[in-house]
Amino acid sequence: MKKKRLTVHLLRCAESLILLILIVYTTIHLREGSTFVWIIWGLLLTLMGIGILVGILFYQWHIDPLKKLRNTFVHLVYPEGQEVVTEGATADLLEMGGLIQKEYERVRNQLEFSEQRYRLMAKLSNDVIFEFDLKNDTICDSNDWNILASGEQFVQGTIDRKVVHPDEADLFYNFFRGPQCVGELKEVQLRLYSRICDAYEWTQLRGIVLGDREGKPEKILGRRLNIDKLKRESEGLREMAQRDSTGLYNKLTAETRIRQVLAGEPEQSCVLLLIDIDHFKRVNDTLGHQVGDEVIQEIAQKLDDLFRKDDIIGRFGGDEYIVLLKGRPIFPRDGICNCCNRIINVFHNAEVGKKYGYPLSCSIGVALYPEDGANFETLFQMVDQALYTAKRLGRDRFAFYQEDAVNQ
Repeated sequence: MKKKRLTVHLLRCAESLILLILIVYTTIHLREGSTFVWIIWGLLLTLMGIGILVGILFYQWHIDPLKKLRNTFVHLVYPEGQEVVTEGATADLLEMGGLIQKEYERVRNQLEFSEQRYRLMAKLSNDVIFEFDLKNDTICDSNDWNILASGEQFVQGTIDRKVVHPDEADLFYNFFRGPQCVGELKEVQLRLYSRICDAYEWTQLRGIVLGDREGKPEKILGRRLNIDKLKRESEGLREMAQRDSTGLYNKLTAETRIRQVLAGEPEQSCVLLLIDIDHFKRVNDTLGHQVGDEVIQEIAQKLDDLFRKDDIIGRFGGDEYIVLLKGRPIFPRDGICNCCNRIINVFHNAEVGKKYGYPLSCSIGVALYPEDGANFETLFQMVDQALYTAKRLGRDRFAFYQEDAVNQ
């Protein structure tokens, strides 16, 4: 830079010296009126014109753009417009380099501060920001995601390692590897395995599909949020709303769940039981409603302990219970009879009855699916008729639905 500046000054001095010599020479000999003198004078004027034109062009092509560029950076660094740059093209270049470096440092510092603030906010919240590359099958995130790992075959590898709960594996695959549309907002709730808890936790994945320069899906930018606590609290509240004071399903929930089972397992054999406490009105009239409530509570608890968790047990009325035994290919008749006898023994051995010296018994109606009915309405009519048959035959017993018995 210094060599170029010295060269420019030497050229200017040489030009000025030559012009001075020509001016002095022509001034001395101008009166002689010779042709040579007039040629020299014309040449002098031509050189002066060329010099002025070159100066103007040099200013327009070099100096003026540099000043404009310099002023732009001055306004960027000094918004109030304070002047800190010296005049002159060479000084502009030097100062502009300093301004560019200063602006670069300022922007870099702002980016570093923003990144630190972003990482701090990510750590303070339950959100983990992730970026999934659709082309390279890799993922990176804003925090140490100890559930999933980046690398080739990320999606399928995660599913194969059972990191995703098997019931939600399809949801996980479709989120990352299903059809993608640029600008699409995606959301899914599923269970992921946590090494910290050594259990599956409910997680919400939300993301947006980003495109490349050609408009093709390239990445999914999203967040992962642990919603396990909220999910379990919500399920707990919903479960409480579905049950009555005995802890069994209320009538509406029991009926809804039974309908779902019958509609979802058309090839499976099921058994529907309708249980009624014999002469429950006498219990209330003889021992009082408080004792009657104790009977309802104890029977409900023992029935809940008697059956599998997959079976549906509900309180269908004041003194009635309904049970659906589901998911068995074939129900042997002897097995159903044994089940009913165990229910009858629950009543015979009830602690409340022994406490107050009042024998308890029940009547049970039995209907088979799909033999006795292909839907809930039909099946319930059949089990209700079977219950009526058990009562008509003397109570403290069970009865299967049989059309010949009903028609008598």
